[in-house]
Amino acid sequence: MRAEKVRAMAEKLFVGGGELGALLRSHDWSQTPLGAVETWSDDLKMAVQVLLTELNQAQRPEQVQQASVREQNCTQTDAVCESEAKYRTLLESIDQGFCICEMLFDENDKPHDYRFLEVNAAFERLTGLEQATGKRMRELAPNHDAYWFEIYGRVVQTKEPVRFENYASALNRWFNVNAFCIGEPQNNQFAVLFTNITEAKRIEAERQQAEVALRQSEEHYRRLFESIDEGFCTVEVLFDADGKPFEHRILQVNPAFERQSGIANPEGKTASELAPGVEQYWNDLYAQVINTGEPIRTEVRADALNRWFDILVSRVGDAAMCQVAIVFTDISARKQAEATLQQTSAELESQVRKFDATLSTITDCVFSFDRDGRFLYANQVLLDLWGVTAAEAIGKTMADLNYPPTVERQVLDDLQRVLETGESVRNRPLAKVR
Repeated sequence: MRAEKVRAMAEKLFVGGGELGALLRSHDWSQTPLGAVETWSDDLKMAVQVLLTELNQAQRPEQVQQASVREQNCTQTDAVCESEAKYRTLLESIDQGFCICEMLFDENDKPHDYRFLEVNAAFERLTGLEQATGKRMRELAPNHDAYWFEIYGRVVQTKEPVRFENYASALNRWFNVNAFCIGEPQNNQFAVLFTNITEAKRIEAERQQAEVALRQSEEHYRRLFESIDEGFCTVEVLFDADGKPFEHRILQVNPAFERQSGIANPEGKTASELAPGVEQYWNDLYAQVINTGEPIRTEVRADALNRWFDILVSRVGDAAMCQVAIVFTDISARKQAEATLQQTSAELESQVRKFDATLSTITDCVFSFDRDGRFLYANQVLLDLWGVTAAEAIGKTMADLNYPPTVERQVLDDLQRVLETGESVRNRPLAKVR
């Protein structure tokens, strides 16, 4: 049953080639160094078919007739030798490495080395081992990994072929290997068909490293995205046929979005759905960032939400995506505090003006000190007495205004007594000293 399957596979693979093709299809390749047809690599199968196709094209009718006569005079053994010679040529031309080896066992029947009996042209290029024929692997690479000897030893002992990928540290190369037993069992011979996949492994390792780095980066930014206090969202801006923005849709938000905006479950919804009456200037702002690519940071009031926001808007991707990313903070409390402060300052300024107007109507000198004896206020009567402006007097000491130290000391002592006791002190008026 197995022989019929082998013949069927050979007939499917070896098309054409005249008598030689027929001979190839009928030959039992499992008893040759190449092994059974089903174990051949795709490169070898393709090379065989190319050769047969070229034979079909090259043979003219008379040549076919002459070849038929010659083949009738040849024994089957001669034909097989000829075909094996041709396939040796094929082995020398394929990109895959090929070698036939003898497994060497120690006194305990454990595999410990192997000798190269034959190698093809690609062998040296793929392994870096020079003039390997007749030499042992440990001669060529003394530090060759032990698992290579164990794998090939099992192939010889069990007669079972293996396919695997493995790293040869002594050669600093990765190989994809097809190993199978050949010849008589007592010869301990095996064949290896292999390719150097070091570059593919390097690319795969770099890809895996890039994936790990990407996952780590994504995890880092995901944690940052979820932990920041600022609200964050990505927004798609909708444009009409004339290229004017008329709406925007919330695509993605972070956990802080609802706390900062007061809007729950916004993803996938338009601004008008979330806050009816939303102002057009939001669409215009986002469109400006999309069209220019320049980020904008500003403070703006959302009347529909009755909130103030500090926002940073940046474009996502290119303009064709029509998307922006927004980082924002609710600053309504701060704005309310600023408004209250402005109102208080305005009221205080109004009171100061009223106080100044009142003091300007009296004829006494009025002034105030800080604890260091620097003037904080002086009414116009005193300024006229000194002959200076308010700008020239405020922040100055009495000494700066040419008062004698004894006068300054007396005034400061009076000031200290007032601060300590709360009692009023009446003193002589300040004289003009200039």
